[in-house]
Amino acid sequence: GVTKDDLKWSPDGKRLAFRGYEETDFARIYDVYIVTFEKDFTNLSVSKLGIQSPSYIERVEGVAWSPDGKRIAYAMRTSIHILNIEENKYEKNFTLPTEKGIYVHEGFEWNGKYFVFSNGDDLFLMDLDGNITPLTRGIPDEKQGWLRHFVYPDWLDEKRIVFEYSLSYESGLIGLIDIEKGKITMLVQEGKNRAPSCAP
Repeated sequence: GVTKDDLKWSPDGKRLAFRGYEETDFARIYDVYIVTFEKDFTNLSVSKLGIQSPSYIERVEGVAWSPDGKRIAYAMRTSIHILNIEENKYEKNFTLPTEKGIYVHEGFEWNGKYFVFSNGDDLFLMDLDGNITPLTRGIPDEKQGWLRHFVYPDWLDEKRIVFEYSLSYESGLIGLIDIEKGKITMLVQEGKNRAPSCAP
């Protein structure tokens, strides 16, 4: 069977995209799957993009829809891709500057104009020309001894992003960053706070 996570509804609510993998004797084989539902949700069809990436090479880190539902973006650890699913055609492919510590791990979202992603420590913003802006690098920790884990960002609106600031496997804060002002506000204090998600 296929193990599923990072499930994302299309804007029209008729399709569900997710990253999934199948176990083999040698590795997990990752792909992006799309489930299309009929009106009554009793019939469905499943397709996959055909990435077929073994985990020992590179896995799928995240998937996101464009606002018009015509495109899907997915992130590997070292690259980001935009696929026009109506034409079955790749429109953009980006290679990330991993030598600068910029890669995708623990969070990837897209609002149609910008990608926001985490490398497991910090958040980055990237436009459709491939220009990357660090959002959290250089911001000092508020308490000495905290691990630096800005992860699982999601778009609240075009200017603001919510995220998890992970303190441990069981504890974290929920924060908000204004990408125009560069201001971070902690919304929910320490507790069992994990991976915030925003409704459309």
